[in-house]
Amino acid sequence: MSPTTLQASPSSAPSAGTAGARGSEPNDVTLYSWVTSFVAACMVAGGVLEWLPETPSPWRWLPLGAAYLVGGGPILRDIWSALRKGRLSIDFLMGAAALGAAGVGQPLEGVILIFLFSLSNALEAFAMGRTRLAISALMDLHPEEVTLEAADGTPGERVPVDTLELGQRILVRPGERVGADGRVVSGSSEVDESAITGESVPAKKELDSEVFAGTINQGGALTVEVTRPASETMLARIVRLVEEAREARAPAQEFIDRFAHPYTILVLAGSGVTIMASALGFGLSWGDAVYRAMTLLVVASPCALVISTPSALLSAIANGARHGVLFKGGAFVDLAGTIDTVAFDKTGTLTEGRPQLLAMKPALTSDMTSDQLLESAASMEAPSEHHLARALVQAAKDRGLSTQRTSAFRAFPGEGVIALLGGDRMWVGNATMASRVNASPPAEIEDWVAEQSRLGRTTVFMG
Repeated sequence: MSPTTLQASPSSAPSAGTAGARGSEPNDVTLYSWVTSFVAACMVAGGVLEWLPETPSPWRWLPLGAAYLVGGGPILRDIWSALRKGRLSIDFLMGAAALGAAGVGQPLEGVILIFLFSLSNALEAFAMGRTRLAISALMDLHPEEVTLEAADGTPGERVPVDTLELGQRILVRPGERVGADGRVVSGSSEVDESAITGESVPAKKELDSEVFAGTINQGGALTVEVTRPASETMLARIVRLVEEAREARAPAQEFIDRFAHPYTILVLAGSGVTIMASALGFGLSWGDAVYRAMTLLVVASPCALVISTPSALLSAIANGARHGVLFKGGAFVDLAGTIDTVAFDKTGTLTEGRPQLLAMKPALTSDMTSDQLLESAASMEAPSEHHLARALVQAAKDRGLSTQRTSAFRAFPGEGVIALLGGDRMWVGNATMASRVNASPPAEIEDWVAEQSRLGRTTVFMG
């Protein structure tokens, strides 16, 4: 029997690619969000009480004092952390300015500084937390247990992935995730490796092919010999790289950290000089001199500098996420601004990853029309889960064609299918399948097949 039809079906329409974002502990996000909300409420309440006439002074201080107590906790924690390293941080200056504002009778201004500090930390923690979700999703790809192969080649006991040793053999059934990096020693199938490689089209796996933990076996059963321990699988290394990348701070944040120590010393020294110069040089009272120094301290507090970088990074990361792009951290957002050339090398990056039927060519020996050929091919492929089979079935539906029931259906992973259709034994598949049934493409369509290959299309034969 010779092949009578063939079709080409590569991927179709464009879509966006994705990348990954720096994470933080969920507790930090909750803490800073709660503190920021509480301080904001106290700030509004204090402002309203200060604005109302004849409000007793203690009532004005009550919400503002609560804001100082609650909002000051994270500031003190960060100040102590920096002091243990022998450095003065921006947090120290913010805290000193807030206390200075209260000291000169302007506690509301101090609460505003505390609010801005808390808000910047909340925004940064929220932006950092996005990658933790990506890391969790990656970890979920790894199965917890695998099935060992028994001595007689049959399924053995289920064991934890962490206990696997090099050289052990595991069985991977259709639909299961591969539990370890290894090589195929028996069986053939197609494996969805999109989680590892980004390639949307399943990869064919046969004897000696390499497989990766976390990928999905879609076709036949595979026997895999473990070649890497669980801690060194491709998936584990990807997770490790993402975790390391999320700790990378943006250059602007690094600059602020380096700038903080000398700037804080400079402002504190300037405040001291202001007190001395105002009292001794200009004859002001010591109270007025301190007031001027505290005013300088509040004005010099770099709240805008502290809040600007986390806000900008959060905006960029959130906007990217809405468009399907995940950044691994602020450093990579900064780096994106220097990109002038983008190269794509994966099918799924520029396409939807769903093959479509693009062309058909009946052989001269066939007395069937294109619609009849497509209807027969779709009927043969209807029971199959192969991505090209689904493309054929979808093409038939789009043309309003109906599929017929087949019998004696048999799939050959990585090759094609054989079944009885209307009492006739027929087959659909690639060139390897054609060789299996001792068929070859007719000479008159060889040039057409070659042209489809040059266009990067996959050719499927039917006979």
